[in-house]
Amino acid sequence: LAVAQAAGARGGDCLSVCFASAGVVKALSVAAFMLSWTHSVEKIEWQEDWVVTSQGLEIVAARVKGSGAGTFQNEWNRYRPAEFQVMDAHSLYIETLGEMGIVGMALLMTALLAIALGLIWRLRGPGRPAAAAVLAVFGTWALHAGVDWDWELTSVSVWMFGVAGIALASPVPEAARRPMPRLLRLVAALGVLVLA
Repeated sequence: LAVAQAAGARGGDCLSVCFASAGVVKALSVAAFMLSWTHSVEKIEWQEDWVVTSQGLEIVAARVKGSGAGTFQNEWNRYRPAEFQVMDAHSLYIETLGEMGIVGMALLMTALLAIALGLIWRLRGPGRPAAAAVLAVFGTWALHAGVDWDWELTSVSVWMFGVAGIALASPVPEAARRPMPRLLRLVAALGVLVLA
């Protein structure tokens, strides 16, 4: 299989794909194409649309599809490697990716990172010990949510978000306020831009 870029017959760019098999050569000329595949582990369908430009290949659109909220059990029953019932993935992150796709995972990570960064920001103020304790609890919860399903239980998760909310809602004294570092502002802005 040989791939070469060549000028199209109509003056536009195209991709010339040559197949050599048993001494016979076939050439296909395309200006755009779509790649589609199913991920081997998560069984999620991925699709990408590409066009050929004078600068090379450019991606036009990408679609990653999850199965929908609350459907992990259906996906397990369809692709299960063993004959036992499973209702939830043993990971918040794998279940979110499988059910909601990349968009759901990006939204989840944005929410969790916003809490973590807010708590880290509070470490510079006078309430440092309390912020550190809440940050430690939050980090432990986030790590545990990646390896077990009990993050879905009210008694495991709701109180953690309540305590984090209280810690983030407390006012910061004027003396402890400093402008956000430029790098952190840039990362936050890029994160918002990517999600938009």
